Amino acid sequence: MDDAISYYGTPTETPEAPEEESGWAVATPIQVGQVFIGMLGLVGNLACVLVLRRHSVRNNTNLLIVNQAIIDCIVSGLLVASTLSDVGGIRSVKKSGLAARVYCNLWNSLVLVFGGFAISTFNLVALSIERYVAVLHPIWYLQNFKKRAIHLLIVSTWVLGPIFQVLLVALHYDTTDEGTCRYTPRYRGILVMLFFWDYFIPACIMTFSFVAIIRKFRQLNTVAHGRGAGEFKKTNILPIPSTSIQPGTSEKPPSSEQPSENSAEPNGIVTESDDLPPVEAVQQSSSTQLEVPAGINTKKSSTPGEQTKSDSNDAPKPSSSGQGNTSGAPARSDKDAAGALQRRNTTKVLLAMYVIYLVCWSPNQWTFLQYNLGGYVNFSSAWYRFLVIMGNLNTCVNPFLFALRLKVYRNEARAMLRNFLARFSRD
Repeated sequence: MDDAISYYGTPTETPEAPEEESGWAVATPIQVGQVFIGMLGLVGNLACVLVLRRHSVRNNTNLLIVNQAIIDCIVSGLLVASTLSDVGGIRSVKKSGLAARVYCNLWNSLVLVFGGFAISTFNLVALSIERYVAVLHPIWYLQNFKKRAIHLLIVSTWVLGPIFQVLLVALHYDTTDEGTCRYTPRYRGILVMLFFWDYFIPACIMTFSFVAIIRKFRQLNTVAHGRGAGEFKKTNILPIPSTSIQPGTSEKPPSSEQPSENSAEPNGIVTESDDLPPVEAVQQSSSTQLEVPAGINTKKSSTPGEQTKSDSNDAPKPSSSGQGNTSGAPARSDKDAAGALQRRNTTKVLLAMYVIYLVCWSPNQWTFLQYNLGGYVNFSSAWYRFLVIMGNLNTCVNPFLFALRLKVYRNEARAMLRNFLARFSRD
């Protein structure tokens, strides 16, 4: 039995299986598990494609996530089809001539399934590279990482991923005189290179990218903690030049309003104090007050956007040069902060996808390397069945990860469901 199965667990010369009158073989537990996992991945990834293709969540990262969901959806469908064809005895049907050769190389070898696994891995690499550049080199990312670069990454995953899978099938699969498909591992070097191409090199790239991202996040958290939660901290502020006062105001206040020498009211000079006003109060003040320095962080204010209608009407209009307070500044600040938080959450989800990939595929791939280096693998053991199930499981876990960790995904899914129910109720 062991000699009749390749390192994929694919029957090289399909053994006789007990059949019922309908011609269908008795499904094994691992085949039942593969069909269940495939159906779960098919439905879940299809839902991801529908949700993330909406215009409201369309960006560079989500385009790659959509590509990941499309790949996993196709692989899940192929996994179900190949397992059912095995249970139904279709893979053991003898063919002749060119039909036998095409059927053996394209379907019986499972090159479509494992080529899809390789494409999925390379797309994870593309996601890690995109996040690495966005987090560690944000200026370069904004200037150069356009839609063309994303499309190039997507095309490269589909082209480069299955190269060694196709090469393996071309060199190691052939047909017998009886018309059955046979696997013969002629070139062990190709099999070892397949391990490095499909697993080891991608895992190293992803590890490097996400370790650098984690270190960057820790640095940013340290800086943010040092700055506080968006409030002024006690510091020595030098006298501000009179040029920073808004134009159109008098240079001297009336004599009745002249501040005393020890007065704490700011009028051209800010003194050292622990009770300085919050950022919103400065932004909502009249045009005679001083401008808030651009370095002050207002993204984490306790009451963002709580500006009354009368305050917004009294606030000065922004000039063409961008000077003066603008009533839209808090809203833009809130929007930027929300976007930054969403991008960070997405990066954390991608990090979780990378960890799940390592958990699902590492035992399988290292066992595969051991086998190709001459080690013994019992393909009938529970350990081998566990390896197969874990590898297949990687195609269906990502949708649940999106649903649990991404608020934008949940919101879009609810919006789609509400639209569907509203349309259904009208009909």
